[in-house]
Amino acid sequence: MAGLTLGFVLVGALLQAPTGQSQPDRTDSTRLPGDSSRALDPVFDSAAVVAWRQFERLWIPESGLAKATFDYDKLTTWDMGSVMAALYSGRVLGFLDPIGYNQRMSRTLRTLAEMPLFRDSVFHKLYDAHSGRMVNRDGRESDRGYAWSATDLGRFLVWLRIVANGDPAFAPLTRQIADRMHMDRVVMNGYMHGEDATPGRRRYHFQEGRIGYEQYAAHGFGLWGHDVALAEDLHTNSQPVTVLGVELLKDTRGLDRLTSEPLVLMGLELGWSPDEDRFARAVLEAQAQRYRETKIITIVSEDAVGIAPHYFYYYCVYCSGRAFVVETHAPGQRVSSPRWVSTKATFGWHALLPSEYTQLAVERIQRARATVGWSSGVLERSGAATRSYDINTAAIILEAAAYRKLGRPLLVRDSLSAPAR
Repeated sequence: MAGLTLGFVLVGALLQAPTGQSQPDRTDSTRLPGDSSRALDPVFDSAAVVAWRQFERLWIPESGLAKATFDYDKLTTWDMGSVMAALYSGRVLGFLDPIGYNQRMSRTLRTLAEMPLFRDSVFHKLYDAHSGRMVNRDGRESDRGYAWSATDLGRFLVWLRIVANGDPAFAPLTRQIADRMHMDRVVMNGYMHGEDATPGRRRYHFQEGRIGYEQYAAHGFGLWGHDVALAEDLHTNSQPVTVLGVELLKDTRGLDRLTSEPLVLMGLELGWSPDEDRFARAVLEAQAQRYRETKIITIVSEDAVGIAPHYFYYYCVYCSGRAFVVETHAPGQRVSSPRWVSTKATFGWHALLPSEYTQLAVERIQRARATVGWSSGVLERSGAATRSYDINTAAIILEAAAYRKLGRPLLVRDSLSAPAR
């Protein structure tokens, strides 16, 4: 869902922290804001400094994109959303002044306006962060590509909309980027669809999204006027399920991936509807209940974790009919480990629903902090850092800090103006 799956399968052990090639430390040039009436608390203040330093190491000025990890110079459409999120949050937090923000965001948007599309229709699943060209499953640049992800496109569209509303000068260019895509191939009958071509070139077109991820991605499409009403509705394809005494929702279509990620992003970026609010609180409560029963601090999400053979995992509150399991990129494929406390989800939950429990989690993930940035988490039992440093962890920490600074979601849906055409 975070779009890094293929990249981590390909890159393997290169996800470890860089050695012998570290870039100059930019801590001295990092500025915190002085123009806001709402100050960051020390937890988010300190975390944001490290996350911004991490983003700076991933940022590629020539393209306006960013590498997925220090050692993997590819990125997905989901990751492109995270690039815009980091830049936007960096402006809110004062790491970028207005001129610097305009220069960087303009560079990013110009690249997005010119990048090749899969089948000349939709943003491809994976790109080279330097050239902006499509990349095949084997990591080589391609003129044809192989797939798009509707879920990834949803995050991308959310952030195009936030950027447009945050600065009207960018509205025409964001509209141009959104209009490049032929959405009749993605949105049909109220749902979103992905496409994948196998090595033998057979094409698969399929409904994409399950509860949580589906609603978050659908909000992105809805923000640009596309009819995804069935996908946006939390109850269309759900029914109650009880996990550790907490009533949650499961997807009636199976292959659920109920985890923190989409709910945290909805809360930080868009704000929750009343139904989403209740659901999000229940998902966090189930994780807190696992801690009460096991004394293992539990904050689950999807993350890059530098452990073979998959390197990217989904740690679920509820996945494919079972509670608190770990899955690989293949839906329904369970593994016994790794189990970790997610850094980005911890900061996200602590920004949205701060409590003694989320504070415990913040303290637990401090070992994920390093000079180069925040790794994706710490292993549940040993507390050792995952040593995987990625764009999405950095971006979501910055989002969480920006949310706390603003005292509200980054986009207020009730006050939206129509996208510029």
